Order: sequence, then C-alpha cells, then structure tokens
Amino acid sequence: MDLWWRRLTNKGSSVPRQADTSSRCVTESVSGTHDFVVANYSRIRDLSAGDFVTSGTFSVGGYDWFLRFYPCGSLWSDPFHREQYRGYAAASVHLLKRETPVVARARVTIGLVDRHGAMASNKTLDAYNFTPRLPRKFHAFARKSKLTSRRYLKDDCVTISVGGNNWSIRFYPDGDGRGPGYASAFLHLVRGAAGATGVKAKFTLSLLGKDGKVYKDSNPVCIAKTFETAAGAVNSTWGIVKFVEKSTLQEANCFTVRCDLTVLKQAVVHKMY
Repeated sequence: MDLWWRRLTNKGSSVPRQADTSSRCVTESVSGTHDFVVANYSRIRDLSAGDFVTSGTFSVGGYDWFLRFYPCGSLWSDPFHREQYRGYAAASVHLLKRETPVVARARVTIGLVDRHGAMASNKTLDAYNFTPRLPRKFHAFARKSKLTSRRYLKDDCVTISVGGNNWSIRFYPDGDGRGPGYASAFLHLVRGAAGATGVKAKFTLSLLGKDGKVYKDSNPVCIAKTFETAAGAVNSTWGIVKFVEKSTLQEANCFTVRCDLTVLKQAVVHKMY
C-alpha cells in the first residue's frame, strides 16, 4: 500500500504512516449447573433401548432446558452404530420450545456425580446451536456397568450433572463476626468446571421483599472476582460483610436473598492494522 501511494506523489516526499490501532472484545456468558437425580435406578435400568426419563425444567441464560436419560441407550443411530454403542447409557440436553422460534448457542459439560458430590466422567462438546428440535446428544454417555458401581450408585440413586460450575449463597443473619449490627451474604463456588483453576465472575447480591422487588433499605453492589476452584481454597467465597442492617431484616419479616451471576470468559484481543 505504501509503495503504490508513493508513486502518485512527488519524489522525496514523505507520507505519514497512520498509528496502529487495536480493539478489544470481551465475551460474557452465563453458566449454570443442574443436577438430575435418577431415583430408584434399579427399576429403570432394564428399560428398552430408546426409553427415557426426563428431568425437571431449569433455566440458564434466559432459556429453559431439560435433560433426557436413556438407561439402555437411544435409537438415534443407524443399526451399525447402535451396535457400537451397545452397553452404554445415553443422554441428551434439550432447549424447551417457546411460542416464538428460538436458537440458543451453548457449550455443554455433562457427567456423573459420584457419592462424594464430585462431577466425574465429564464430556464436553464444542458450542452448539440449540433449537427445540435439535438437542445435543451424547450417544456413549456412560457405560451401564459404571452406573451400578458403588462410586456412582448411592441409595439406588444416580445423579447426572450438566453445566460445569456449581454455586451456593451463604447468608449469615447475625453477620460473620466482622461487621457488628449487620447481616452478611456471600457467593460460594462449590465446584468448578473440570480443568479450571479459577472462575472469573461478576455478581450482585440483593435483598428482595415480599413483592419481589429490591428492599428499600438495601443497596445492591456489583462485584467482580476470580473464584479459586481448589478444594478448601480461601478465595472460593466472595461477598459483602455489611450486606444489610439486622434491624432491616426484622422490619422486613419475610425476604429473599437473590444473586445475579455472570461467568466471564477470557477476553480475546484482535489487533487490526
């Protein structure tokens, strides 16, 4: 470009070069976890191939989802591949149908939860465009022999988890000892996605009254932190020591602590010249 421009100018003249520019794109995504407990597994373990049980509906990212579990495998594949998946239970993740057409792009991590509450045998697939007619299918979700092992079968129940990060709210009505006269509230990372060493998240803790609206004497604060995923990590819990005055709680009588959570992905930087 510089050579072509100089041919059109007088010899010896200088052409100023524009400064390099850059732009930054930060992608935000919402992450959620749903545990599907399959009770009385011994009663469904011998169902016919293609028969399934369905989870309850759960919401992530403003969309409604549900799981299907096929204890003896599915009938999605042709006869040749069905033989390949013999001996496996199957699972699928579905986007619930709405009145208006909808497409949701999501990446799914699905696995079994062992008797200690840890997610194992995880399977993660690339981002996928979900529609109510296009679920994400896991043909070889887990070997049927694994489902009956002592590691995963507890009180005749098998738990299937989808998502990656598992969170809880910790609320201390009398405070955590650092803010006299105040109740404390924190967000705690119970379990991080497999392979993750830290989860970056932005969250807001709010006190809601009976009408579902933010209580008049509370002041929600947005917090951005990195939660450590190692067991017992000090920085796996972040929140507000002086969340709300205890006198406000007594006045409210009935209330709800809500957490609005956004899990942040790593920023991707593109340099443009």
